[in-house]
Amino acid sequence: MRTVGQFHKVFELDQERMIIFDLLLGTHEIVAPDECQAELDPTYKEYEDRLKALLAQSRPSELNLVLLPSYACNMRCPYCFEAGMNRSTDRIEVTEISLMRNQVNELIYRYQPKVVTFTMMGGEPLAEPNKEWFRVFFRGCPQMPVSHDIMCITNGLDTASLVDAVEEFNISSAQVTLDGVERIHNRRRVPISHGVNSFQAVVESVDFLISANRRIELRVNVDFENIPYLKELNDFVLGKGWNHSGCFSAYLYPITDAGCGGGRVPEMNLLRAVLKELRPVKPLIFKLDFHGMDYINRSLAGRMFIPRDSFCGASKNQFVFGPFGNISTCWWGSAEDAFQVGKRGGNGYRLEESWLAKWRNRNVNEMDTCLSCAYKYVCGGGCAYKANQTSGDIHKGNCAEFDQLIQGYVSFLVSRGEL
Repeated sequence: MRTVGQFHKVFELDQERMIIFDLLLGTHEIVAPDECQAELDPTYKEYEDRLKALLAQSRPSELNLVLLPSYACNMRCPYCFEAGMNRSTDRIEVTEISLMRNQVNELIYRYQPKVVTFTMMGGEPLAEPNKEWFRVFFRGCPQMPVSHDIMCITNGLDTASLVDAVEEFNISSAQVTLDGVERIHNRRRVPISHGVNSFQAVVESVDFLISANRRIELRVNVDFENIPYLKELNDFVLGKGWNHSGCFSAYLYPITDAGCGGGRVPEMNLLRAVLKELRPVKPLIFKLDFHGMDYINRSLAGRMFIPRDSFCGASKNQFVFGPFGNISTCWWGSAEDAFQVGKRGGNGYRLEESWLAKWRNRNVNEMDTCLSCAYKYVCGGGCAYKANQTSGDIHKGNCAEFDQLIQGYVSFLVSRGEL
């Protein structure tokens, strides 16, 4: 008999096999249906107590600083989460950059990171006037007391601007979105300027980044409009040979919030449609950025599981400098009071310790909704922005449909002969 306790979940593979995932240790075991016995294992309480202590004492070695000078963008995508702000005239003025640099140095002194990662964001960071703002900001980076890395989240619409930025700023990695083959992508990713083929531009940008040996994450935002065409996109990427580059990766991200002012779409509904479309697709080059998928893939591959007590850097080591004169923890919530941890005054930026403490206490061992959950060290409490949207409280969990999602995924792997 196999003991099944709080941190075990059992899923059906077929009539003769069940799979048990250990959500604390990151392991799995395939057993017969009659080999599972529900019983609490006291050694798990001791292990979790040690894990809690380690997580409480751990300090990230990296400091993530997101630079969002304005929401100015050269595209109008129908599902954009920034759709209510991309016409805003608010911006961080170039004259305020020295004040930001002072605050950056204070954060480095406070957190003592081994490396600082700057993330260029917008709007579109490579469109003017944002690009000139970054040019001025990064001129001061060589004087920083620690090494730094630069990532750019870009729509890839202006390949020439990307080429210049990679060379001038020494961008090491980029995220670019490609939502389908040409006819699908172009109706979803819509440039402001008429006559611009955004699909061709993105393809040229990815080609350049691979040739320049820069890490490139190709993101595909999926909903019911483009899911039926994922096989075509997979074939296109294979035909380009991008997947043969060691610096290339691609993933599918579910749009569970249906654009500006739209309703919420259950994640499981999207996953079900994605898996149906991808079942015959081999080789499959896309990772699935749905809840629980990374954990399952790691467990099945025997890779190390790293338990997490928080969902993302917003609760630990991430600071967003936004266009509204504030420092926030999350770029989705940069305009909302709940996400503020600092503000700009006459003499510069200042962290508000009480606001910061609220965020540092957002972890699964401090949140009532997470304490007894089997998935808490896989989930980390879920996205605080979405939790705040649904409950008005960042200290509530944003709970995913883990049981359904994982059962759907393991059944998919069985159907492909991979499990």
